[in-house]
Amino acid sequence: MVTQEALPHRVPARTLLKCLVEARPSVLAMYLLRFATGAAFGVSSMIGGSVPGVAGATPERTGSSVARGPGGTAEWLGWSAPQVLGGAAVWVLAILSAYLLNGVSDVQEDRANDSRRPIAAGELRPESAAAVAKAAAALSLVGAVLLGPTLALAVAAVLVLGYAYSMPPLSLKRHAVGAAGTGVGAALLSYVAGYASVAQGTAPGTGALVFSVVMSLWVGLVGTLAKDLPDALGDAAAGRRTVAVLYGEPLLRRMMALAAGALCGGLWLAAAAVAPELGLAAWVLTLGASVVAALALTHVTRGCRPRKRRLYRAFMASQYVTHLCQLVSVGVPSMVSS
Repeated sequence: MVTQEALPHRVPARTLLKCLVEARPSVLAMYLLRFATGAAFGVSSMIGGSVPGVAGATPERTGSSVARGPGGTAEWLGWSAPQVLGGAAVWVLAILSAYLLNGVSDVQEDRANDSRRPIAAGELRPESAAAVAKAAAALSLVGAVLLGPTLALAVAAVLVLGYAYSMPPLSLKRHAVGAAGTGVGAALLSYVAGYASVAQGTAPGTGALVFSVVMSLWVGLVGTLAKDLPDALGDAAAGRRTVAVLYGEPLLRRMMALAAGALCGGLWLAAAAVAPELGLAAWVLTLGASVVAALALTHVTRGCRPRKRRLYRAFMASQYVTHLCQLVSVGVPSMVSS
C-alpha cells in the first residue's frame, strides 16, 4: 500500500487521477446520462414547437437570434451544441466536487467497510482531495454563470446539497431521510441542468417531468437502500442512522422491492395515459426492477459484503439502460425532425 508520506512527491496528474477514481467514474457517468436525458427532452421540446420551420414555432419562444435566421432547426441545433457540451462539463465538475467531499468525510466508514477507494486505502491524502474539490466547485460555478442563470442556480444548489450531505452541521448522510432526499435532489437537479442547457426559459413537457421524478425517486428509494445494505457495519460504527442500521436487513429488502415495483407502476401509468414516449423506458425499468426485487427477496445477495453489493450493481445497471433507452426514444425522433 502507498503510504501517506509518499503522496506529496506524486505528480499532480497522478493526484487528479486518484481524485477521479475516488469520485467513482461509474457514478459520474450516470449523472452525465441524467444531464444528457434532460438535454434530449429540451431538444425535443424546442424542435416540437419552438424552432422555425416546425409547426407552431415562434421566434419569441426561443429568444435567440439563431432561431430567427433561415437555417431553421439544423442551425438551431448547431448553436445549442456548445451550450450542451459546456453545461455537461460544468455539471460533471460540480458532481466531482461533491463526491470528493463525501470521500473526505467518509474515511471512517469506508475503512470499516474495507473500501478500496483511494482515500480509504491511503493512496490519496484527504487534504489533496479537498483542494481538488474546491477547485472543481469554483470552476463549475464560473462556467455555469457564463452559460445561463438556470444552470448556475442548479450548479449552486447541487454544490450546497453535496456539502450539506457530507459536512457538519447538517451531515445529511447520517440519517435515512437526509440521505434519500439528497439522492433525489441531486438527480432532479441533473435533469434540470440538462434541460436548461437547451431550453432555458421554457417549461418541460409531461414526459420529461414524469421521467425525471420517477428516476430521481429510483435513486432515493431504491439506490439509497441498495447502497446502505452492504455498508451497514461501517455506518453503524460511524453513528449513522440508516434504514439498515435502524431496522435491519429484512425490512430494508422488502422496502426496496416494494419501491421498485411502485416506481415501475408510475412510469407505466404515465406512458399509457399522457406520455407514450416513456413506453420503452417503462419496459426496461420493469425488467430492472424485477431483477432488483428478485435479488432483494432471495438468498442470492445475502451473506458477505460482495454478495450484498450485487443489489447496488443491479440498481445501477437498471438506471443506465433505462436512460439510454429514453435517450433513443427522445433523441432519435428529434434528430429525424432536424
